[in-house]
Amino acid sequence: MRRCEEERLPEHHERLRHLLVLQSGAAGLRTRLETEHAELVERSREQRAEAEDRLVADARLVAATPARTRVHPALAAAEFDAVLVDDAGSVPLAELLLVLCRAGVTGVLFGDLRRPAPALAPAVARSTDAAVQRWVQGSAFAHAGVHSPADALRTDGCVTLLHQFRFGPGLRRLVDDAGHDVLQDARDLPGFAVPAGAEAVLVDVSTLGQLADVRPGRRGGRWRVAGAVLAPALAELHAAVAGGAGIVTPDPLQTAAALAVLRDRRLVGIAAGTAAETPDRTFGVAVLDLVDDGWDARLLGTALTMGVTRLYVLTDVRAVRAAVAGPLVPLRGALDRGDVRVWSAAALLGLAAPPGVVVDSAFADAAALVRRRTPVVDLAEDAAVAAELAARVEAARRTIWTWSPWGVHRASAVVPLLAAAPRAASTCGWCCGPRRTGSWAPRASPTWPRRASPR
Repeated sequence: MRRCEEERLPEHHERLRHLLVLQSGAAGLRTRLETEHAELVERSREQRAEAEDRLVADARLVAATPARTRVHPALAAAEFDAVLVDDAGSVPLAELLLVLCRAGVTGVLFGDLRRPAPALAPAVARSTDAAVQRWVQGSAFAHAGVHSPADALRTDGCVTLLHQFRFGPGLRRLVDDAGHDVLQDARDLPGFAVPAGAEAVLVDVSTLGQLADVRPGRRGGRWRVAGAVLAPALAELHAAVAGGAGIVTPDPLQTAAALAVLRDRRLVGIAAGTAAETPDRTFGVAVLDLVDDGWDARLLGTALTMGVTRLYVLTDVRAVRAAVAGPLVPLRGALDRGDVRVWSAAALLGLAAPPGVVVDSAFADAAALVRRRTPVVDLAEDAAVAAELAARVEAARRTIWTWSPWGVHRASAVVPLLAAAPRAASTCGWCCGPRRTGSWAPRASPTWPRRASPR
């Protein structure tokens, strides 16, 4: 064999020389093609810029963000008869003025005084410089002396839209109490037919005991198990409605927990995010997980408007009834007026009987889905707990979720079960390890917009 290979060496050498010649020629061809490619790219950029200039010059309507109007070559020098700015209260005043100076005839600012202020870098937001406070931290409405709905009503040149066409009267009163103050029902307008508006349902998580406890995350943030269990199930129930379903929370940690459940169930059409990330979003059905009462009043008022046909609010009704200040006070008023329905979270999970005699079909549908997705087993003895846990782990095929206030103390029994789990199963990504208190916390996840997707 070796001698045969040696006899073919001249043949291999000749082929090598041939390949070297081809390589030399290909190098020259590659250089020429790279040069032609660079020229074509440059010509394409020039032609695109020229085309965009013509399109902007000939267009009767141009839509862009304030930042885009500054950096895009075709828009940087463009002027318009009228400039309309939506959500103007969330744009720094100096940036807004750069847009308004393009208007040759008129400029119109649309906005909601109860929307969040402009998003600024921390150093800018904390600045005490008078110029920064006036031109960057301040909004156009504040600059014009409009700080409240009452100011808007008495300011010349400010047109207020008082009637709302989406909410039912009960939810309208709740939204009004949360800070809008001046909203009126469209049904008050003569000759105007108003369709059935959205309704609000309070889901009382206080009935779930430890599952409703608000817990700190390992690296900041707050979350609770009750929201991670109930919010995805309620959103799934309404995933097919027009406008879809969405989950809104006050904290990225709680959002991460909800997203983990959605991904585990392969529910790809449901969005989840914090209220600060979702000020412009509306959903056919919105599930608002309050977690605790540490909400900014403006964010809560905005979040309450996100449901088109129904709004679920996961909260501790005991805390709502006891509230004398803070963001829970509007909810207390809605409860006192009977403007919202109250569902027991324990009843949804089958841990308690639903209150009242009249059967609520919506409650029955929600309870059936929640119990199917999250079966609850009442165990009183340690032996029963160990046997049930072993059976559940053995039955797992894709993911294993664990949360328990006693997890650390029984690690010697739990860890071997997880280690022996089928290879097809893996611990869920939102469980990042035991805390000193023995609880578990979800990992924070990327920023909005986020929808669950299979892992």
